Amino acid sequence: MILNGGIAEASFQPKRRVIAAKERSAINIPHADLFGEEGNLRLLADALDRSLVQITQGLDQLQLRIGGVIGRLPITNQLALDISPKFPISNLAHLLAESDQSLDRRVSTDRLYDFTSWNGYLPELLLRSFALELKSIEAEGTHRSYHRVTRTDIPRPKLNFRRSEQQFWARGIPTRAVIEVFDFSNDNPVNRVLKAALKCALSLSFGHQSLAKEARLFAQMLRNLDRVSHLPVDVVNDECERALRELPGFKPGHAKAVVIARELIKRASPVLEFADRRMSLPSFLINLDNVFESYIRNILRKSAKKSFHNSRIGDGNHKEFSKYLLNDNAKFTIMPDILFYNAIEDLPRVVADVKYKTKPMEEDRYQIITHSLSYQSHNALLVYPKRRDGPTGRVRLGEVGPPGHTIDLYEYHFDLSADLGQEEEQFIEFAFGLAGT
Repeated sequence: MILNGGIAEASFQPKRRVIAAKERSAINIPHADLFGEEGNLRLLADALDRSLVQITQGLDQLQLRIGGVIGRLPITNQLALDISPKFPISNLAHLLAESDQSLDRRVSTDRLYDFTSWNGYLPELLLRSFALELKSIEAEGTHRSYHRVTRTDIPRPKLNFRRSEQQFWARGIPTRAVIEVFDFSNDNPVNRVLKAALKCALSLSFGHQSLAKEARLFAQMLRNLDRVSHLPVDVVNDECERALRELPGFKPGHAKAVVIARELIKRASPVLEFADRRMSLPSFLINLDNVFESYIRNILRKSAKKSFHNSRIGDGNHKEFSKYLLNDNAKFTIMPDILFYNAIEDLPRVVADVKYKTKPMEEDRYQIITHSLSYQSHNALLVYPKRRDGPTGRVRLGEVGPPGHTIDLYEYHFDLSADLGQEEEQFIEFAFGLAGT
């Protein structure tokens, strides 16, 4: 998935024509839009990544098969795709919140977003964007400014003659005066806004594995601003305006960080609709295959801890749960996505794979059957997102294997367009029921 932003396609960036598209679909692009006058293909290097699009040659056009990505994807300097999901955008935030996949900035394009009140989900896009701008601040240096400070002291420049006369000299105290100096300090509107946002960011990111690196950065920056004054919430907007007015043009990282900071303090969250509005954030890429897998695994883990205490969920991607395919050969390692264990048993009750695909594939069935046989499990499960006009929920495909070594093969078609709370309940009930827990 690509969640876009940054400096919205500004004057220094090429103006691109935008074509609407859907994730995991195909779109035809005329040759004239993709080839230069000398016949060279003008596709950007980022767009050639096979995880984003695959290209098929046609008679007078190229067909782009879009992978599991969402958002604005630049194809050439003149053309971009606005790729929307096949499920409601409101459900996307829930998937991201429940998965532990990190946003990865790869595609260099820009996008504006509107904002809404924070709905309780982790605003990871905003936190990652804030962290990126904080790194720019490190390069620019902490913002310091001069502030006029007035105090009484022995006479020395710069003297305030009028106030010195009123307070001391007219009273016969010639050794005292009112002097004015300019202190070079980091206690200014810019840093007060950043400090307040850093407190929010650290609180929101704490305990989230995908934001561990960002949380360390937030803590470090907060320590650097230890002597900066506290910012009351009721003056945030005014202080942000003052901060943006006093920032010089050669500190763009500070300016973007202040704008993002204001949204963090207000507990706002980006609206993941793809329309050009209000505020820009950096571009990020998310692999929906990984997000869907992580989402399914995590909701099962939560349920195991909360309701099914005699069971545990394993992740075959970790060495603890992976194994060799063959009993007498260590050449092939298998790593199923999910393994259901009884708390007191060493062998898994169910071996499961999660596939973010438009339709089930025959090789998926061969793979999960082989893995289940190797793990000596009698239940194999494939989890897919529900496709249009396809089945919903559990589908028992049948039994495979000789008597005494049979494997029951199931599919589950998870409806990402439905009420996800209800869909999770139904899936969890089926999955743990299949595991006998």
